[in-house]
Amino acid sequence: MEKTASAAFQDLLKTLCLKEFPCGIGTWRNPNDKFAEGQYAVTLKDYGVQYEKMEVLKEYLNSGTWDVDTSWSNEAADLRSLAISQPWKLSGGKNSSQFIQEFFKTLRIIDKQITEIDQGILSMKNLEDLTLSVNLLRKVPSENLPPNLKVLELCTNCLTSITSLCKNPPPLLHLGLSYNQLHSVDEYKYFTVEYWPSLMSLDLSYNNLNQLVELVDRLASLPSLRNLILQGNPMSLIPGYRGHVVDALKELVVFDDIHISADEKHHYKGLGKKKELILDEAQFNVDVKGLNGISIPEELVDDEERQEFPVISSQYVIKYEMLADVVPTTAETQDYTTPGTTREKSKPSVTEPTPVVIHYTEPRDWNEGEISVDYKHTHVVYDLPCFRDFLQQGITFTIQLKRTMSWPMTPGETEDGIATPETPAKKSAKGGAETPSKKGKDSKAKEKGGKGEKDKGKKKIGGRDTEMEMRADPPTFTDIGTYHILLSHFLEGDRRVNKLCHCGGGPMPTKEEMELLKVKELEEVKPETKGTKRRSPSAEKTKAKGKPGSAAGKKKDVKKDPEEDAAEEEPPVPPPITLDVGINLLRWDTAADSLKGL
Repeated sequence: MEKTASAAFQDLLKTLCLKEFPCGIGTWRNPNDKFAEGQYAVTLKDYGVQYEKMEVLKEYLNSGTWDVDTSWSNEAADLRSLAISQPWKLSGGKNSSQFIQEFFKTLRIIDKQITEIDQGILSMKNLEDLTLSVNLLRKVPSENLPPNLKVLELCTNCLTSITSLCKNPPPLLHLGLSYNQLHSVDEYKYFTVEYWPSLMSLDLSYNNLNQLVELVDRLASLPSLRNLILQGNPMSLIPGYRGHVVDALKELVVFDDIHISADEKHHYKGLGKKKELILDEAQFNVDVKGLNGISIPEELVDDEERQEFPVISSQYVIKYEMLADVVPTTAETQDYTTPGTTREKSKPSVTEPTPVVIHYTEPRDWNEGEISVDYKHTHVVYDLPCFRDFLQQGITFTIQLKRTMSWPMTPGETEDGIATPETPAKKSAKGGAETPSKKGKDSKAKEKGGKGEKDKGKKKIGGRDTEMEMRADPPTFTDIGTYHILLSHFLEGDRRVNKLCHCGGGPMPTKEEMELLKVKELEEVKPETKGTKRRSPSAEKTKAKGKPGSAAGKKKDVKKDPEEDAAEEEPPVPPPITLDVGINLLRWDTAADSLKGL
């Protein structure tokens, strides 16, 4: 259902209750008030009720009992006060309606589902400040706007173009178009002195604007522009984003709600003219440092009852999703500042959405302390709109356990599980005899004080070392912890995140506990209290435990008291699994930074 701006204004006007107590003309009015004589068709003294003085009625207005919402206009409260002091001006009729509409200078109609700015707003001739945020506007016809309008705020609507607004634009000092859907380069021509000779403030944040150089060249023609907001657009992710704007728009005072200092202007000096260096791309660095809190794998714990095969190998990898580093097919894009020219070394926007790919760190073996991941990767993204959406969703890091099981190969079997005819050499190796070539090679290695080349593949069978060929199954991956990092603040100017991610395990220690853990050595921490290390069963416990059905096992069962089970302590709390991650969005701090990438 369509709703006009003037209809929304009338709805707000009704909430002021201008004809209800204590406002307006009613039986509560004191007939002795001088202003009331000769203003009413019926005299108030005919009612015979308890009258209120005008001063008392004004006290009622501000007492809190008859409060109404007047935040939608600076003149709303004054109009209610006027309904007490001069109610005949609001008593009704065409003149009173015109008086009310011309009384307002500011009007804020927010989240009222307005779909159209109709001609009814034109009756508000003295309106200077109009806010129509969080509505459903798709166009803003300039012919329906008051001629003296100075401030127009259209945040969070459905605008894809401002063509209708620029047909006969009012003399605005501020124009707010944030959180809309402006994206076309054709819209850049409307941000020039031809349309806005007096514009001092412009808010284009959180649209879909990509080409930074082209837009800035248009904005440079605005002689009075002092405040500019572009954050949240895909172009704000370019490394030279702030430096180029600050140096190119020299009269700018505030950019993205940050005051431009003299030092900042000095550091960026000259960058506004180096348009060939401002590429439409973003650089995103991911640094995964260390992994803590991983319990010792079962295969590393001493256990005489464990079967010899399969041989299990556990490693740890970190995975995360990121946009693919897609390189555009062409290296030029149209320069809209000068017809018929091109801007060299500028990457075009990708027409199709960039796919998301999974990145893995190198597998790392378990370590008693911190597992050093030592992963660094720089992603270069040319699809800025897609990258902006990716940052708004954030990035998830997942810790995975990579487990590989190896089995001894049967005679004639290859690593792929394919049987091959046995050779005499293999038959002799099967019986435990070494071939001359292997024997000589290993003996030479041992003479040098080292180990034989095949020592890693040897297994102790039957009291002697026998060389065995192993076959590995495909590895399995198991998630053991995840953490999601929010990156939407990168769109607001932030560039770096260093996060100790709590990915599972026990509760995250407090800052005081973290400092205590740093002081103590890992070997001095008791496994029962901190849970940082799993204690392997000792030989005495293993002998006492015995095998199922053995005398030692039965003896222990006989002496075991049921009450001891209740007295046993609860298992220790596992340590928190933490992942140290650093994320950096490349931004230039000086004009000299632009040359480092070259």
